Amino acid sequence: GKEGAVFEYKKASDPDTAYSLDEPSAAGEYSIRATIPETETYEKIICEDTFKILKLNPERAAVSVAGAVAGTDYEVLLDTDSDGKDKAEFEFKKSTELDSKYTKTKPLTKGTYIVRATIPETDTYEEIVCVSDPYIISAKDPGESTVTVEDTFVGEEYEPVLVTASDGKADAVFEYKREAAAESDYTDVKPVDAGKYTVRATIPETGYYDEIVCTGTFTIKRNKAADSSITVKDIYVGETVEPILETVSDGKSDAVIEYKEISEAEDYYTEDKPAAAGEYNVRATIPETDNYEEAVCESTFKIMRHIPKTASVTVSGAVAGTN
Repeated sequence: GKEGAVFEYKKASDPDTAYSLDEPSAAGEYSIRATIPETETYEKIICEDTFKILKLNPERAAVSVAGAVAGTDYEVLLDTDSDGKDKAEFEFKKSTELDSKYTKTKPLTKGTYIVRATIPETDTYEEIVCVSDPYIISAKDPGESTVTVEDTFVGEEYEPVLVTASDGKADAVFEYKREAAAESDYTDVKPVDAGKYTVRATIPETGYYDEIVCTGTFTIKRNKAADSSITVKDIYVGETVEPILETVSDGKSDAVIEYKEISEAEDYYTEDKPAAAGEYNVRATIPETDNYEEAVCESTFKIMRHIPKTASVTVSGAVAGTN
């Protein structure tokens, strides 16, 4: 009667009333009952046994990340034949940290990390854990970063203007040097003297951006000694020539004052004060200083002859026909 046997199944922990003709497929421990019917030769026989349906171990499980950029969400790639893939949990840590540092928070700052995927147990597959190779979150591209200083004049305040997408902008360090000076001459002291300068901005590394260094050039110009003037009052022969120089330049005390007759050429100027009657040019050359450009100003004046206070002429004893 073996050929006519009836097979029934139930979970091993269930009561006998749970036996069913449905053949199990899910993982677990089961009981099987075989009923061999009565024949002309043999009585009916019932026998039982237990067996297990084991869960499969996934044949492949790999997790990876590629092309991650700081500050931007990125995809974690999981390759597995387990049907628990959609319920996998991902944990992250820096590549240099201990496993106790794994967290479910996906990192977005630049650095090197490892991701661990835990694919849960299902009816068909065992739980499996896989770990990625170290992956890099690269720094964001800040685009073009620039630092500029508008040309200015000695004594004026100025501030560098920094344009950058880096979130380290507020902590940027500004340094200055004369344009022709060596790199080692950079200092954080703002220059105040006239000259051509280079400004350097160092934007520090942040969680999203690498350190950025940019430079620009600017000029501190000497002020013009506007409205400078030299005057000499008209005088008479014998009086002293007293020039009056008015200027804002701090080079006033070093000014060179020269004179020439109006009719003479430019190369006749001399520092000797004139004394003879005539009409003259006076010229003041105020030298360049740290603060002011050279300034030249001129004017005219006269040295006049005196007019006699009294003058008379008399003739006496004149005879006709004689001198």
